Amino acid sequence: MNSMYSVVVADDEAHLRKSLIHGVRWESIGFKVVGEASNGAEALDLVEKLSPDLLLTDIKMPFFSGIELARRAREIRPVINIAFISGYDDFNFAQQGIEYNIISYILKPVSAVEMTKNLTAIKEKMDGKISFLRTSKDVKGLKEQLREESLKAFLLSLFLDSNGATKESSLYEAAEALGICAADESGQYHRVMVTWAVDSENRVVTSPEHRKLVDSTLFKYINAGSVHSSSKIISLISGAQPDVNRYSDISAKEIYQSANLVWGASCAIGVSGIFSRLGMANKAYFDAEAACEYSRLRRDGPSFISDIESSRVYSGEDIHRVTTELERLLKFGSVENVREFLAKIFDEKLPQNGRILLLEIISTVYRAAGDLADDAGLRDIFSNLTFLDNILLHAFSSEAASDVIRCAESVNALIAERRKKTSSLLVDRAMDIIWTEYGDEALSLASLSDRLHISVSYLSALLKKTKGDSFINLLTHRRMEAAKEKVLCTGKKNIEIAAECGYSDQHYFSYCFKKYHGLSPNKMRDSVR
Repeated sequence: MNSMYSVVVADDEAHLRKSLIHGVRWESIGFKVVGEASNGAEALDLVEKLSPDLLLTDIKMPFFSGIELARRAREIRPVINIAFISGYDDFNFAQQGIEYNIISYILKPVSAVEMTKNLTAIKEKMDGKISFLRTSKDVKGLKEQLREESLKAFLLSLFLDSNGATKESSLYEAAEALGICAADESGQYHRVMVTWAVDSENRVVTSPEHRKLVDSTLFKYINAGSVHSSSKIISLISGAQPDVNRYSDISAKEIYQSANLVWGASCAIGVSGIFSRLGMANKAYFDAEAACEYSRLRRDGPSFISDIESSRVYSGEDIHRVTTELERLLKFGSVENVREFLAKIFDEKLPQNGRILLLEIISTVYRAAGDLADDAGLRDIFSNLTFLDNILLHAFSSEAASDVIRCAESVNALIAERRKKTSSLLVDRAMDIIWTEYGDEALSLASLSDRLHISVSYLSALLKKTKGDSFINLLTHRRMEAAKEKVLCTGKKNIEIAAECGYSDQHYFSYCFKKYHGLSPNKMRDSVR
């Protein structure tokens, strides 16, 4: 393969780091160094800013270890590969990082020739991962083929059957037999994920071969089962509630980040809310599909239904194709999307039995507005639909079509405004927590997203979009400004100020302070005496 992979090199010993960067002919073996770091904090910052394919890091780093760096890096960029460089005494310690996608352990000291051999082997592994995920044909025995058929039948029935007639115990027994989850219903939670492969023109082009990336990623983290159906990959994720929450987020991000590299196409991913009974999978499927459409329209990462709105999106009924698409566009599309979609339908001159479709269209628009507007608001929006009095007696006119389109546009604008307000409230709440609880060392993007009941990726994107910066930088800004005030206006020791600003390590606090303000705490204090 001819892939050129980007690399960040992290080592606290400057001469070793420089000799590594300048002593290896990186591009000749398929790598390009895009950044270097002297400690774990700098390395993590570069991972977030540069999104490298490979992080090459010493196992012993200032402020936090390579293991901790690997953990944090994987939360930001799940698809990243990590190689540890360590001394012999650190090797057993390095093994603790195996769950963080460690692709290689390189033993110090290492020459340029040996490093080139190691990097060549790493390149082959990285190419191999992509090649495996691109391979479309697997040789399966009869037993595996039968399991696949049973899995497909079970999952499609679970996702598409809305009557919920099957007993929960029977569903769990079947799920256990297929390796999706345990037969014991208690303590298990689930989510549904829908994935679409999307081409450069934003058209859905999902094929059965695309399922391999989805499955291989999910299986690394949690129990899951997937099926390809109707140009989509539908997955059921199962496990303990904390695992389902955490790993559905990290696996969705990893699939999204890997799609272009593996498929040569981008993807859209939608994830449902969490539910505790398999019989609720049908409703969750429609939620995930709605979120997937939102992801396709946004084109900036996976979408969780909880990120879009807190109210119900789909009833779970077997809605007609047209009204389903309309509801998606009302909630997630633009005014132009809604206008073009309805205009195309009405241009086809509805037949006599088209009145049923028309009524469903109006009902869909009304339902979409129902959760957002009061009775007076609904009357304002729908008051111009005077033709409804005689719809069963007279033909549907072009004037009436224009009225319906105007109503739909009003509802679309109302939903967009409500979403904008909801996003604004979420950001305000997040910033309030950062402002008031900056001294809590445990405050993180993950803990904050849990409190706001939205996903990590959505909160991260929301902060960057509205505040123009990452959570880490926003929190650091608050901590450093508070620290400056304490340094200049109190007689507290640096160790006390560090603890009050969320830093248990005084040296790490001093490093961050100097990097932010340009002076150490002591020199800043001396400068005003």
